[in-house]
Amino acid sequence: MKTSMLVPGRPWSLGERLFAGTGALWTLGTAGYGLWWAYFGYTKYGLAAAALWPRPYLLASALGALLTLAYAFPRWRRARALWRLTPQGISPGPRQPTIPWKEVQGLVTDFAPHHQRLHLLTAKGRWQITPVPQAIRQALSYLQVQLYPHLAARWRQTWEQGQAIPLGRWLAWPNGMQIGRRHIPWQEMQRLHLAQGHLVIELAHRSFRQPVHRVPNAALFIRWLYQEGHP
Repeated sequence: MKTSMLVPGRPWSLGERLFAGTGALWTLGTAGYGLWWAYFGYTKYGLAAAALWPRPYLLASALGALLTLAYAFPRWRRARALWRLTPQGISPGPRQPTIPWKEVQGLVTDFAPHHQRLHLLTAKGRWQITPVPQAIRQALSYLQVQLYPHLAARWRQTWEQGQAIPLGRWLAWPNGMQIGRRHIPWQEMQRLHLAQGHLVIELAHRSFRQPVHRVPNAALFIRWLYQEGHP
């Protein structure tokens, strides 16, 4: 494992480039057409026509510019994002302060078919990391290595105090898992694992599941549970 790691943002996809390019062409085309009507109206009928005739096209151009910017700006920021991961913490940008690992409360993975994102939960908010596809697994591995000691100590203390560890809609108690109003002792569970983007509890005759992107630290909790907890 590297002592530090740079995670560049995900570049524009072909579809995003085409959509933004189409918006830019629409904006320039309608503006140019409106200016032509202004010139034509001025040369033929004077200032009144020059002010009135191009108005619909200039309004359409302004609307196109606003929609294109609203679509393109967040993608431009995402592509320029550069996260620095170090043993001391994580920095979300060159001008952003480093967030110590002990202040990170959760790691959420969201691996949908068309995007792959990591979210870090802190007391100050939620940070989204959208790296290039080639870096997503390496970044996830680095984050898990750095976060596990802090989360394990936190979970250990929580159970020593007799409290529950939240897992999305579920609660993990020292003596079992609570799902809604039902309490399932650890001894009745055949397996707790990740499968097809879900956190799954398998019993003898049924199973419970919830999407893993709704469960912070799902993979790390399973690791801790079987190493130190009460599987």
